[in-house]
Amino acid sequence: DPTTGLCGPQALDDSSSCTPEETTCSDVGACQAGVCVPTATCECLVDADCAPPEDLCSGVMVCNTDHACELDAEQAVVCPPGASPCEGSVCSPDSGVCNPVSFANDTECTPTDTSCGDAGTCQMGQCVPTETCPTEEAVYVLDGLESVVIGDPPERGNVKAVTSSPSARIPSTWFA
Repeated sequence: DPTTGLCGPQALDDSSSCTPEETTCSDVGACQAGVCVPTATCECLVDADCAPPEDLCSGVMVCNTDHACELDAEQAVVCPPGASPCEGSVCSPDSGVCNPVSFANDTECTPTDTSCGDAGTCQMGQCVPTETCPTEEAVYVLDGLESVVIGDPPERGNVKAVTSSPSARIPSTWFA
C-alpha cells in the first residue's frame, strides 16, 4: 500500500485470469469484484443436484466423478411378474410405479399345469392350454400285461383282449 508502506493483498482487475480456490470443476477462473470465479461450473456436486430422468422407470440420475449428471440404469425399476402366466406388471414412466396388467387374448403363455403340454394362449386373463388332455380311459391287455391307458390305444404288440369305459371307442381291428 503506497500510503502506509505495508505489503498486503491487492485485488486484480476484473476479468484477470486467476486460479479458483475451489478447483472441483475448473482450475481456471476470472476475477470479478475481487473474487476468482471458475470459468466452468459443475453440473452437480452430489446426486441430489441432478434432475430426475424423464422416464422414472429407466433408472436414477447420479452425479459422476466429472460432476456431470448421468443415468444409472442399474437402478431401473424391475416390475414383479403377475400371479398367473397371463398377468404381469408394467412400470409407468411418469411415476416409476409398477401397475398390474392382463395380457391380450391369444398371447402365447405356458400353463401352470403342463401335464398335457406346455403351450397355451391367454383368454380373459387365464392361460388356456392349446392341447387338451385325453379324457377316455381304456384297459388293454397287451401281450398278457394289463395296463390302463388314457387316450390313444397301444400301437405295437399283440392285443389279446380289450375292455373300455363306455365312452371309449375301440376299433375291432385291435382284437387278435
